[in-house]
Amino acid sequence: MTQTQFADAKAAALMTVMSLIALRSPFSQAATLSDPLDLVTYALIVLSVLLCLLALVPRFPSRKTCEDVLTRDKFSWIAISSERWSADEHQNFARDADLQEMISSLARSSIGSACVLRNKFLALRWAFASGFAAVLLMTIRYLPG
Repeated sequence: MTQTQFADAKAAALMTVMSLIALRSPFSQAATLSDPLDLVTYALIVLSVLLCLLALVPRFPSRKTCEDVLTRDKFSWIAISSERWSADEHQNFARDADLQEMISSLARSSIGSACVLRNKFLALRWAFASGFAAVLLMTIRYLPG
């Protein structure tokens, strides 16, 4: 959970910085969209913001996957958050389930969370690379001298 919050904070910060660069920087006032270098720079900024949005949006499994998980992994976050699974049912499962069943369910849930986190950080890597390239192009283009 901490890593997910960290990834979301990084995505929100980068998205804010890139949006400010696009809207309020000297680049935004001097750029002309007829210049190919300015066009590429803007495209990289937009790509960076879109990738940040992708990192921020949680990727829930499909409805079918959720149904499958609900029937076999009673200790997963999908089951716990389901409308079909009550607090009493969860309490009874946690009390009555054997240790092997709980460990297996928790392991599957951890794998699902890790996959979502991996996708977040992958989107973030590309967002930072795109943002860095945009800033580099702006620096080359508008460097005095």
